[in-house]
Amino acid sequence: MGGGRLVKECNFKIRTTIDDAKERYLKLMSPKEEYEWDDIQKSFHIGEVYISQKDGYILFEDMNGEAFFGWETSLWIDFAGKDEVVYAYYDEDGNAEVVYIKDEICIRDFRIYEFEIDTDECKINFQYHISNYNDVASFLDENLH
Repeated sequence: MGGGRLVKECNFKIRTTIDDAKERYLKLMSPKEEYEWDDIQKSFHIGEVYISQKDGYILFEDMNGEAFFGWETSLWIDFAGKDEVVYAYYDEDGNAEVVYIKDEICIRDFRIYEFEIDTDECKINFQYHISNYNDVASFLDENLH
C-alpha cells in the first residue's frame, strides 16, 4: 500500500429521531467521549463517528471505517429495535457487509471476507441486487451518504 491509508467505508442509517439514535449508540458502545457539534460537517460526532439527519433517517458515518464492522446480526437487531436499519461496509481488502433490519427481522444479511462470500441470507425480496463485493460498494455509495 505504500504507507497510504486503506480505503474503508462504514455507514448505517436508522429510521428514528436523532436524540433516540444518539442515546442508543451511547448505550451500545459506552464511549468515554461525549457528543460534540461539528459546524463544518453540520452533524454531531463522537470520536470519528458522525451522526446527522438525512431524508427521514439518522445517518451514522464512521470516518475511520471500522466502528460497526463485524457486528453480529443479533446486535443489529437489538440496536434497531422496532425501527428500520440499513448498514453497509467495504474496504480494499475485499471485506464487505450489508445488513437490513425491518420489523425486528433481518431481511438481508450479506457478508464477504477477503473476496469470499461468508453469509448470503435474504428473508424476502430485497429491493437491491447484492451478490458480490462491487454490489456492496455501489449500494453504500448510492444509499448511505
